[in-house]
Amino acid sequence: MSSSLTTTMLVQSALAMANRNMVAMVLVRRGDADNGAVLVRLDLPDGTAIIESRTLDIDGRYRWTVLAGDPPLSIEEADARLAREISFDPDCWIVAIDSAIGDNPLRDL
Repeated sequence: MSSSLTTTMLVQSALAMANRNMVAMVLVRRGDADNGAVLVRLDLPDGTAIIESRTLDIDGRYRWTVLAGDPPLSIEEADARLAREISFDPDCWIVAIDSAIGDNPLRDL
């Protein structure tokens, strides 16, 4: 992932890819257009969720890490955690994805 790609471009690409692959993905919260952090709530079939965050590693590359949900959280617990993240970083974006196996399709972008 190029660091010159804006967050808006990343999220728009993810939504288009999800639509093309018939994956249910919803933009829950829009953050800073250029540099907002991206948080993904992966909604599992059993009513639980995993939250992943896009972070910059020591080599300057973006990677996805589990922020919360090991073990998976209830949707209410996940939403509470996301609300806390918003209080720390009001520029963050939140995307919710229905994921049968807990796979984050944004990893492929």
